Order: sequence, then structure tokens, then C-alpha cells
Amino acid sequence: EEMGIPRAAVLQALRERLVVPEKVAPGEVIFAPSADGCWYPATILAVEPGGIRVCFAGGGEHTCAASDLRPDIVVLDIAMPLLNGLDAARQLKRLMPGVKLIFLTVSEDPDLGAVPVWENLNIRGVLRPPVSSGDLVSRIGAVLSPGSSMTGPWPQLGESVTRAIDHLGRHFDEDLTVDAIAEVIEISSSHLAHVFRAETGLSVRDYLTRLRVTIVQDLLASTDEKLESVAARVGFGDTSHLAHVFQRITGRPPSAYRRGYSAV
Repeated sequence: EEMGIPRAAVLQALRERLVVPEKVAPGEVIFAPSADGCWYPATILAVEPGGIRVCFAGGGEHTCAASDLRPDIVVLDIAMPLLNGLDAARQLKRLMPGVKLIFLTVSEDPDLGAVPVWENLNIRGVLRPPVSSGDLVSRIGAVLSPGSSMTGPWPQLGESVTRAIDHLGRHFDEDLTVDAIAEVIEISSSHLAHVFRAETGLSVRDYLTRLRVTIVQDLLASTDEKLESVAARVGFGDTSHLAHVFQRITGRPPSAYRRGYSAV
């Protein structure tokens, strides 16, 4: 947010993957994918022929295929909760020597400007404010190699979609319509709807809904705020609407999601 890029908007747009190394053992903590398509801290329960069985901090188990857990690039911040970004980069380098790193940060760290650090940790760029969502996506696309694990072409966000995503990230709690967003970025609503789906794979409404759910997940995991307050704060009309959408997208009701984190 200090950079002018809403945290949840970046999470929703990128969903970077911090994942398992080549050799893992039960008891180790990793980041792994859950059934809702998001990545969370998890403890390895067992390494099996069919994959790696993990238990998430928020509750629930999942088996991950190791072949699906190889990131090409990771986006980090220097100042992260409970972990320094450079320390995280060193861990990633040890576990996955080939992974490329981009730092997205407002923090100053003298080590981050040292050439040997860039070379040793495979840092491919440091982005500082102001940075638009389109700039970030373009930088990631430029760093990715042709042989990366992407199953399709890397998205290229044009100016209109970049401005729309940035507007959604700043005004997600408002009663937004395609017409209103199109008026702000000065294009027709039909053109916005077309290019947004073409460039992101989602409709404007679907993107906004998933963005709101991402923010709700963050609030449920990190605050004791009542669900009624969360619904109003994020732009859902009421708790029943929030609960219905949350269940559809994540596979769990909000109460179960929060209980899983409060039990950790």
C-alpha cells in the first residue's frame, strides 16, 4: 500500500509460489497449494510416491505433486512479517538454486544494492514506487525464460487493463460497475469488458470478487474483526452474501477458515 499498489491486488494478480525443494522431510515447513488455489504455510506430514502430503497452518491436509511445485520466479519484499526478505532469498537459493527473484519494496537495505548479492542470489530486479500492476507483470514476463513452466503465454497488460486493476485495488469496497470503471479510465464499457477478459482471463466482476475474497482471507487470518464488519469493509452487501461467495471460491465457510488460523 505504501508503494501505491494495494497488497491484495498484487496477491490476487500474481499468486507467487514459494514451494518445496528437491529433498524434503516430514516436519519441515513449506509453502504449498491448497484446494482454493492459494498458497499457505504448511507442515510436511509424509513424502509419498504420489506426492507430498502436507497439513496447512489454517487446517486441512492436501497432497501435492512435487513436479507441480517448481517456481520459475518469486517476488519478495525486504520487510516481511517474521522474515527478512534477504534471509528468505538465501533460503530459496539453497533449496532451489535456479529460482529467479524480484524485490518489490519501499525499504532501503544496503546489501540489496551490492552486485555480489544480486549475482549470488539470482536477483533480477528491484522495483520501487511508483509501480503499476502492469509494470510488475511486464517485469516478471521479461525475466521468465522461454523454457519456464508456464503452460501458456505470459499475460501482457495494456494501459487500460492496468488502470482498471489499479482502480479496483483502490476502490474494491465501493459499488463498482464496468460502466463506472470505464468512465474513469476513459474507454467504452464494452471495450473494457473485452480487453479485460482477453488480458486477464477473468471478467471485471469475477476479478473484483476474487480480490475481495483475498482481502477477506487476510482479515480473517490476521484480525478478530466481526464478520459483519468485514463484509461492509470489503464491499459485500451482507454476511450471507460474503459467506456464499467465500465458500464458492475457497471451498470453506469464513468461520471454518478463521477457526483454522486461531487454532495455530
